[in-house]
Amino acid sequence: YGEGFFTNCVIGHLWHMIPGAHYKRMYGEDYMTHSYELIDQHADHLHWVGKKWGESRGNTPEQDKAGGGHAHVGAMIYLADNWPKKYRNMIGMCNVHGQRLNFDKLERQGSGYVGRRGHDLFFANDDWFRGITVKYGPDGGVYISDWCDYGECHDNDGVHCQSGRIYKVTYGEPHHPPKDLDITKMTLQQLITWQYHKNDWYVRRSRLELQRRAACGEDMSRVHDSFGYVNKEVFLSKRRNTFYNLRELWALHVTGGTNSEFLTALLDVEDEYMRKWGIHLLAESTSANRPLAEESRRKFVALANDDNSPVVRLALASALQRIPVKQRWEIATALVDHEEDNDDHNLPLMIWYGIESAVAADRTKALQLASKCKLSKVRQFIAKRVASGSN
Repeated sequence: YGEGFFTNCVIGHLWHMIPGAHYKRMYGEDYMTHSYELIDQHADHLHWVGKKWGESRGNTPEQDKAGGGHAHVGAMIYLADNWPKKYRNMIGMCNVHGQRLNFDKLERQGSGYVGRRGHDLFFANDDWFRGITVKYGPDGGVYISDWCDYGECHDNDGVHCQSGRIYKVTYGEPHHPPKDLDITKMTLQQLITWQYHKNDWYVRRSRLELQRRAACGEDMSRVHDSFGYVNKEVFLSKRRNTFYNLRELWALHVTGGTNSEFLTALLDVEDEYMRKWGIHLLAESTSANRPLAEESRRKFVALANDDNSPVVRLALASALQRIPVKQRWEIATALVDHEEDNDDHNLPLMIWYGIESAVAADRTKALQLASKCKLSKVRQFIAKRVASGSN
C-alpha cells in the first residue's frame, strides 16, 4: 500500500516510516527540543537475548532461536513473483552476527503496523559472511551482497576491500525477463501495462521512467487516459482492488495527472488507503506560504472528526507539520477527541509533533485544546510545553 519501512541495529530492528515522525535513537538528542517522547520500534520482538550488546552475538541455542543477533543491515519487502507466495509482503533483513536473513510478517496494528517474528533463511557457513543489502530483481530472484570481512562495525584489524561477494537466491526456475531490458527504450504502452505486473520491480522502474519522460516534457495524455483521469468516478470505475488503484494513482501523480480537485475527491471514497493517499499527496504541495485549498481543509476537518480509520487519522496527523500553523488547530482539535487512539503506537505522538510549534505560538489556543483533549499524552505534553515558557 505504499508504506515505507526501515531496519536498524541494537535498539530495535524494524520501523514503520511515517512522514514527520521522531524515532527513538541510540545516542544523542532528538533535533526537536520539545519532542518529549520518541516513537519506538514497530515490532513485538528482538532478534537477540540478554541486556548487554556484547552478549548478543554468537551461535548459542538461545541466540539462534531469537534470530542471531542485534545488528541488521538492508531491508527488502518481497513484492516479486519467483519465491513462494508466503514471502510476499514479508520484510527480510541481513542479520550481521547471525549470518542469515531474518524475516518478519507485517501486520496491521492500530494506525500502523507491527512486525511479528517470521523465520530465518539463507544461513551462511562462513564466519566472514557479512550481509549488507538484499534486493529482488526482474526475474524475481533475490540478490544478497556480502561485505565478506571478519570484522564489522567494531573492526580493529583493518578492512578487507577485495573480498566482497554477491549471492543470488531463486526458487525453482525463475521467469526470464526480456532480453533487451532497457526501460528507457520501452513504449508508453509497455510502461502503462507494466503498472499491473506481478513483480513490483517492473512497476517501480516503469513508473520512474514515466515520471522522467513527463519531466522532460513528453505528452502524457495517453497515460492519463489509460488510468481514467477524468474524475474520481471514472478513476475508480474499474474497481479492481486497492492494490491496482494505488498503482494507477501514483503513476498519474508523478506524470502530472492529478490536481487539488482530483485529490480532494479521493477523500470521499470508500477505501481507507485511497483516502490516506489523497491526504498525503495534498499535504505534499502545501507549505507555510501555500495553505490547503478551502475545500481540502474542510474535508480534512471532517475526516478528523468522523473517519473511523486510524490509517486515515495517522495521515492527517502526519500532514499537520506540512500545513500552515493556522490551519492545524481545527484538525488537531478533532483528532484529539478520538479517545480510542489513546494507546495507539503512533497517533498521540504524531499529533503532538504536528502541534508543538502551534502550541508555542498560541498558548491560549493550546490550553483550550488541552481542555478538550482525550489523549493523555497530548494533554500532558501541551501542559509541559506551555509551562516551559520558551518559544
